[in-house]
Amino acid sequence: MTFDKQRLHKKTLIAKPLNRFLSFIGPLIVILLFNFPDLTDITSFETFLDEFLSYAVIVIPIIILVIVGELVQFFRTYYWVDGNRIVLESGLFVRKQQDIQINRIQSIDTSEPVIHRLLHLTKVIIKTPGKGITLDAMSQAQYEELSHYLNDLKHHLKQETAADEMSNEDVFYSETISANHTFSSDPSDKLVTEPAADEEAETLYHLSVLDIIKMTLMSGSFFSGVAVLLVGLEFLTDALPIDALFSNAESFVLSTSILLLIMVFVVIVVSVYLLAIAATVIKNYNYTVKRTGDFLIIKKGLFETKSQTVNLKNIQSLEEEQNWIHSILGFTSFFVSITSDSKTDNKNAESEDFGKINLFPLIKKQAIIPILTDCLPNYQFSPAVPKAPKRSYRRFIQIPILFWGLVAAAVSYWLWSWVWVAWLPILLLYLIYGYRAIKLTGFALNQEEVTIQTATLFGVTQSYIRKERILSMKVKQTPFLKRVRLCKLSFSAAMGNASQTYQLDFIEESDGFILFNWFKKEGGSADENN
Repeated sequence: MTFDKQRLHKKTLIAKPLNRFLSFIGPLIVILLFNFPDLTDITSFETFLDEFLSYAVIVIPIIILVIVGELVQFFRTYYWVDGNRIVLESGLFVRKQQDIQINRIQSIDTSEPVIHRLLHLTKVIIKTPGKGITLDAMSQAQYEELSHYLNDLKHHLKQETAADEMSNEDVFYSETISANHTFSSDPSDKLVTEPAADEEAETLYHLSVLDIIKMTLMSGSFFSGVAVLLVGLEFLTDALPIDALFSNAESFVLSTSILLLIMVFVVIVVSVYLLAIAATVIKNYNYTVKRTGDFLIIKKGLFETKSQTVNLKNIQSLEEEQNWIHSILGFTSFFVSITSDSKTDNKNAESEDFGKINLFPLIKKQAIIPILTDCLPNYQFSPAVPKAPKRSYRRFIQIPILFWGLVAAAVSYWLWSWVWVAWLPILLLYLIYGYRAIKLTGFALNQEEVTIQTATLFGVTQSYIRKERILSMKVKQTPFLKRVRLCKLSFSAAMGNASQTYQLDFIEESDGFILFNWFKKEGGSADENN
C-alpha cells in the first residue's frame, strides 16, 4: 500500500454542501423570527412576503454559488505522503500545498459533526508543535489506514540516527512500510489515534449529564445569561404591549400589569439559563478522559463528537482554577497548556483556547491528586505559601476603585444621579478582593518547579511550572514600589503557538529576587528591571 495522490471520501460531495446550507439556515431563522408579521393583518403579511421574496432572490443564488464552489473544491483537493511529508493540496482558484513532517506529528485527532456522523465520515486533524492540517471528510477505513501508515512511518524515521541519511532514504522507508505494514513496538514512537487508544486505554475521568449540569450551575453562565437578556431588552420591550398594559393606570389593572411583567422577566431569565445548561450538556456530553501510555485522549460531544489528544511530554504548565462556589463545595477545574495544539490551516477546525485545554472541567480536589501524581510523576504540586505583605493591600484595589469611581462620577453628572447606588457593591467587591489577594498571593519553590497562586475577582488560580519550561523572567519595580521594598514578578511559558504570562503582584522585593536568582541559576535568560 502506498499513499499516492487521492481525494477525500466521495460522501464529501454531500457533507460539505449540507454543512454550508445549514450554516445559512440559522441566520435566516433568526431574521424570520424578528420580522415575522402579524397574521391578522393582511397588509403586514403581504409586506413581509414581498421582503422575503426580495431577500430570497439575493440569498438563493449566493447559496447555490457557495455549494457549487464546495463541489468544485472536492475535485481539486488531494492528499498524499511524500517521503517524510504528508501533503494537502487544495484551492478553488489558486492551488496551494500545505505539508508537515511526519516525524514531528504529535497527535491525530478527530471531529464528527452531525452531517459527518449521519454519513459515517470523520474529520481528521493532524497536529504538530508548529502547525497542522485538516482532512475534512474521510471514512473510518481511510482514517485507520492513514493513521496506521503514519504510525509505522514515524517509527522507521525515528530509528534513523543520521538526519542527512534519513532525508536521503525517505523513499526506501516508504517502500519498506508498504511491504511490511506493522505497528511500532515502542509506545513512545506512536501517534495516538482513537481506534488504537480505545483498545487499551484506561479511563481516568468521566462526566455524567448530572455532573455537567452541576458544572454549569457552579460557573458564571447565569450572569452571562442575564447579560444576554439585558442586551435583548430592547427587542423585548418592542414585542410586549407595555404601553397598553399601563394605559389604564387603575389600581387593579396596574398591579396586574406589573405582576405580568415580573412573571415574563422571570420566565425569560429561567429560559436563558436552561438554554445555557442545554448548550453545555450538548457540547460536553459523555466527556471522558482516557490514558494510553504518555497520551491522554479527550472525547466529548452529543451532536458533534470530538476526540483530542494531549501528549504528557508536551505539557508546558498546569493551572488549577477555583471560584467561590468551587472552594466551598470542594471542587476545582484543571487546565494544561501544551505546544502541540496549534491552529490548523482549516478554519473549521477547533483549537481549544490556542493551546490551553480544560482537562478536568469539574472534579473533587481530593480526587485529582492521585490522577496527577500518576500521569505527571515529575511534578510535586507543592501548595503555595502566601507572600504578599499587608502593606500591599491598597495597591491591589486602588486602580480598579479609582477607575470605577471616575466612571460612576461621569454617569452621575451626565445621565443618572443614583449611579452611586450601583457603585457601592463594586466598591465592596474590590475591598473583599484586596483582602483575599494578600491572603492568597504567593508561591512555593523547589529545585525544579515553582507554584504560583493568585487571587481573581471571583476565585483563585494556582499554576505549576517546571523550571525548564520557563522562557523568561522579569522583576519589575517602579520608584514607588522600590521605596516600600515591593516588586512585581512576571515570567512566561510556551502555550500553543505563542506564550502565556504569569505574574505575582506586590510581593516582597526579597522574594522576587529569590525567584529571579532561582531561574537564573544554572543557565537561562531573564530580564531584570529595577
